[in-house]
Amino acid sequence: TLLLTADQWRTMASETPFTGRGALPKGGYLLCYCISRPGALVPYIRRLAEETGLPVVQLCGARQKVHPKARCIFSAGPAEFLGLFRDAAYVCTNSFHGTVFSVQFQKPFFTCVAPAEMAAPESSRTFSLLSRLGLGDRIIGKGDTAELTAPIDWAAVEEQLIQERQMSLTYLRCACLLYTSDA
Repeated sequence: TLLLTADQWRTMASETPFTGRGALPKGGYLLCYCISRPGALVPYIRRLAEETGLPVVQLCGARQKVHPKARCIFSAGPAEFLGLFRDAAYVCTNSFHGTVFSVQFQKPFFTCVAPAEMAAPESSRTFSLLSRLGLGDRIIGKGDTAELTAPIDWAAVEEQLIQERQMSLTYLRCACLLYTSDA
């Protein structure tokens, strides 16, 4: 999910997710993607909806509604999934992949991690990713969570993401060379 660029992911996203009667708002929306109970995300979702006036769209992994007026989407294929993240104005998630696509598409976001990850952040891929990108303050519940509408320095994030991607690609190339030379 991180070796590809945002532009590469954009080409795979649905151009018009949920058209016709089920069309999503043109002015953006607050996307909520929870694969488990939303827990600590709920106050953020409610405040963001109130303060921005954006409608709430819930890509349902967890069947618990995150907001009383949330529009729930139960069936989204890969292209629609990507399109939902690409077109969102904000994202609230408790999914690693929800976090990744928020970063890839440069969407202001908040993420929540499982209690086990909070207790052992050194073992968490979400903590690892966000701390490497300078986005650790987007994790809810650590005591240093960013203000609700705090801006993100996407240029700095993208620069770091490019460096991390290059290191990973270099590693993979070297691993492939070692594997093929042993054969």
